[in-house]
Amino acid sequence: MPSLSVPNTPRKAAKRSSEVYENGVLAHAIDRSLEIKCLRMRAFLTEHRNSLHLHIAQLRQFASSPGGLVLDEIRAIVWPVLANCLVADTFRDQDSGSTTSDSDFESAQSNFSDEAEKDESPGSSRSTVVEAVTLDDLKGHGEWNQVEMDVHRTLARFPPNISESQRSLLQEELTPLIVRILWCCPRFRYYQVEAVTLDDLKGHGEWNQVEMDVHRTLARFPPNISESQRSLLQEELTPLIVRILWCCPRFRYYQGFHDVCLTLLLVLGVESAERVGLLLARYGAFNGLVYTLLV
Repeated sequence: MPSLSVPNTPRKAAKRSSEVYENGVLAHAIDRSLEIKCLRMRAFLTEHRNSLHLHIAQLRQFASSPGGLVLDEIRAIVWPVLANCLVADTFRDQDSGSTTSDSDFESAQSNFSDEAEKDESPGSSRSTVVEAVTLDDLKGHGEWNQVEMDVHRTLARFPPNISESQRSLLQEELTPLIVRILWCCPRFRYYQVEAVTLDDLKGHGEWNQVEMDVHRTLARFPPNISESQRSLLQEELTPLIVRILWCCPRFRYYQGFHDVCLTLLLVLGVESAERVGLLLARYGAFNGLVYTLLV
């Protein structure tokens, strides 16, 4: 039976060849552009590796410009930094979110200086002058004993292969460090993730839904991995998500959050993925709405 297609004339063949060439050139240009961007990002991350938290605007520009962060090795560095800055952004938004009338503002002006001095005095619990907080102050904090116990339990096994003197020094440094953070962030609540067992998580109201969503997603994504790798992801991802929900009771699970957490897990690994997931749940896109409705 003769072909019903239009004959491949020389002009059509030349046009098709030209299109293939142009597509190849475009693909090469895009690849080259992303390659240059990767070089720029790597150089920036290397230069500012100890102060990335001071360059949030630039990191956001890298992430939001064409091609995004391109490589997982870059995402693994940048995502945790951007997630950490959500805390400051949220508190800033909450502080500036309330509206006042002109008369309210004018009546408040006369008391502003006195209030500012009171809030910033060394004895004020709202003071951000960390140096004013003594070790005795920290030991009197309501969470000191719990933090000290958690730190002692963790340092008994991690990190491995360090001397007892190094372990003791970490103990002396870590407990005050954590409590100083709690002292300066009174709205932040200390949470003890390790106290939650797998049985606790399985008793959470969202466990079955999360497990079902994770199983359905991992049946098709990511592609080209072994069954053992897929099974390991299943074992890691469901508890990871429910631990986040456990620690963030005001955050409501939605179908799609498991995709976010899977992406974090694949790029960052379990521990870092959980930290970033917690920050997203507490201070991410939906936090402002929750704060408006519930506070």
